[in-house]
Amino acid sequence: MALLSRGLKPALRSACLAMLLAGFGLPVVQAASPAVSEQAVKAALLVKLTRFVYLPEQAVEASPMICLLGQNSFDNHLQTLTSALPDDKQVQVQLLNATQQAADCQLVYIAKSERRRLDNHLQALKPYPLVTISDIDGFARKGGMVELALDNSGQINILINRSAARQQGADFNAQLLRLATIVTP
Repeated sequence: MALLSRGLKPALRSACLAMLLAGFGLPVVQAASPAVSEQAVKAALLVKLTRFVYLPEQAVEASPMICLLGQNSFDNHLQTLTSALPDDKQVQVQLLNATQQAADCQLVYIAKSERRRLDNHLQALKPYPLVTISDIDGFARKGGMVELALDNSGQINILINRSAARQQGADFNAQLLRLATIVTP
């Protein structure tokens, strides 16, 4: 699975991601693998991101909360991953009906079903110290913070809008930034 194209060869990018995922006990998977779905890979990345995001102290919980806004396309992948984590790396998952419920969230995943309301959601989430994530095409350029973009070869790339993240007091681990592509709106 490639995460960026800044001069790293695909095999090296895949090896870097594998080390990143393995470092927190998450399974290493390939999006193009017939046995592992794209959604399973994205679920693993979503859980993994909780360890590579820096939020203001008042937003940090002992057990990070990933919130899902819109039609959940992860099936049971998130539940399976989070239940397999060791106690010291626990992550909670919550479904949101509205952005106003995001006060306790550290990461908010905005599903593709919310594409038409994306601008409204991003605006409504600005008061909260959290990171917005989506696989909506162009999400990072539209003001979202982390986009999980699928390329033509079936590989998932992480696109990060650091400017949007910093406006909400969030930043990212240097390891993640080396593997991601930084975009500007």
